[in-house]
Amino acid sequence: MKLNQSLFFKKVFKSLNVFFVIVFLLASKLTLAQTTFPVNGPFDERPEVFALTNAVITIAPGQVIENGTIVVKKGIIESVGQNVRIPENAVVYDIQGAHIYPSFIDLYTSYGIKEVSGERRSRRDGPQFLSDKKGAYGWNEAIKPEIRAHQIFHRDNDKAESFRNQGFGAVLSHQEDGIARGTGVFVSLANKPDNEVILEDMASAHYSFDKGSSTQDYPGSLMGAIALIRQTYLDAEWYKNGGNEKEYNISLDNWNKIQRLPQFFEITDWLSLLRAQRIADEFNKNYIYVGSGDEYQRLEAIKNTGRPLVIPLKFPDAFDVSDPFDALNVSLADMMHWEMAPSNAAYLEKHNIDFAISSHGLENINQFRKSLEKAIKHGLSKEAAMKALTTKPAEILGLEDKIGTLEKGKIANFLVTSGDIFDASTSIYQNWIQGVSHKVTDYDFIDIRGTYELTLNDMRTFNLIIGGQAHKIDVKLQQDTIEKKIHFERKHFLISMMFEDPSATVE
Repeated sequence: MKLNQSLFFKKVFKSLNVFFVIVFLLASKLTLAQTTFPVNGPFDERPEVFALTNAVITIAPGQVIENGTIVVKKGIIESVGQNVRIPENAVVYDIQGAHIYPSFIDLYTSYGIKEVSGERRSRRDGPQFLSDKKGAYGWNEAIKPEIRAHQIFHRDNDKAESFRNQGFGAVLSHQEDGIARGTGVFVSLANKPDNEVILEDMASAHYSFDKGSSTQDYPGSLMGAIALIRQTYLDAEWYKNGGNEKEYNISLDNWNKIQRLPQFFEITDWLSLLRAQRIADEFNKNYIYVGSGDEYQRLEAIKNTGRPLVIPLKFPDAFDVSDPFDALNVSLADMMHWEMAPSNAAYLEKHNIDFAISSHGLENINQFRKSLEKAIKHGLSKEAAMKALTTKPAEILGLEDKIGTLEKGKIANFLVTSGDIFDASTSIYQNWIQGVSHKVTDYDFIDIRGTYELTLNDMRTFNLIIGGQAHKIDVKLQQDTIEKKIHFERKHFLISMMFEDPSATVE
C-alpha cells in the first residue's frame, strides 16, 4: 500500500500547528504568572481569601455596623457589610463580637531610613562657605530635594512590629535632615519584602527651617534659613524659565519636579508656622504643617491659614518643684504649656482646624496609645481621633481611594480589638496589613491590672499594684507611702516576678 506523501505532510503540518499553539498558550500563561523577584522554593498559590464574621465594624469615622462581615481577597477588601456572601474557598474566622477598625496612618516618620550623621568640622578648619558635595548640585548642602526616600528605604522588622502593636498599618517616611529634604515614601508595615510594602514611591516633599547635618556656615540663623528658602524658590523659577538651557543643576531640577507633591513643612512652634505661611503666600504654596503641640496659643491665626496640620502627641513631663530653688527656674510659660499641651488636639477640633495625629517626637513608639488616651481624656472626641488617624492622613496624601476606610476595593489594613480602640482597657488582638494577619495579643488575653495583697513567707504583707496599659503593664510593690518597682514577666498564663527583699527599703 502506497502512502500519499502529500496527505501525510499536510497532516503532520497541521499537527505541528496545533502543537505550536499549545506551546504558545502555555508560554503566555507562564509569562503572565512570572515575577521579577524570584521565590527560593515552592510557590504558595492558595487563594488568599479570608472572611471575618460577627464583628462590630467601624467602616469609617462615625459609620459602624453590628454583626458585620469583612471579606479580604489578595490583600484587598472584597466586601464588607451585614449580608455579605462569603466565597466558598474563604478561610472563615468567627471573631464573636470583637471590633474591627481601619489601621492607623502616621504621616511623619523616618521608619526604614537610616539617620544622617554629619561630620563635625573643627574650628581649626576655618569657616565653610561652599558645599563639599561633589557633582552638579546646588551651592548649599542644606538644600537636597534630590533625595528619594524610596531609594534608601529598607524595612525594619523590629520597628514595624512596634508600630503595628500601637495600631499603625502604614506610615509616610522620609529622611529628616536639611531644609529641603527630598521626597517621602508611603509604605505599609506588613511583614513582607521591601518591594511589596511600598505603596507610593514619591508620596510627598519635605522642608524645615533646620539645616540638619550640613557643615556649611550658612545659614546660621532662622533668618538665614528663611532667606535661603526664598532664594531657592526664585532660583528654581529662573531655572524653569530658561536657566536650564544655560546650566544643569541637579538640586534646582529636582526642586521643580517635586512641587506637584503634597508639601510638608516641619516647624518648631506656632511662630515658625506663621513664618512658613508667609513664604507659602509669597510663592503660592500649600504646606501641610507638622506642628509642635503649642498650636492652641494662636488658634485663630492658624485657622486663617486654611492649611491642615500633623500634630504630635508628645506632652511635657511634670516639673519637679519639690526643691524651692529648682522651682524658681521653671517659667510660668513652661508651667502653662505643661497644663495645656494635652488639650491641644481638642482645641483644634473645637475650632474646626483639620489635623492628623502622628507619633513624631515620642521617645518610644510604645508611648503612643497612652498619649492618645491622654488627649481624649483632655477633650478630644473619639470620632475626631479616628478621623485624624485614618481618613485625614489618607486625604492629605491624596490616597483616599486606596486606604483610610474599610470599603470595597481598598487595601485590607484593619485592626481586630477586644472593644473600643480608644479605651485603656482595650487590647489589640490582630493588625491585618495588606491582607496579612499580624498577632499583637492573644485572644485569650486576660486583663490582670489592679491592686493585690502579697504575703511573703514571714507573713509580711504588701500591696502589689499592677497598672499601666492592658497590653503593656508596670508593676510595683507598696507599703504605706513607699513604692518599689519590680521586674515582671507574663507569658500567656504564666507570671513571674523578681524583686529584692523589700525589708531593706520598706519597713
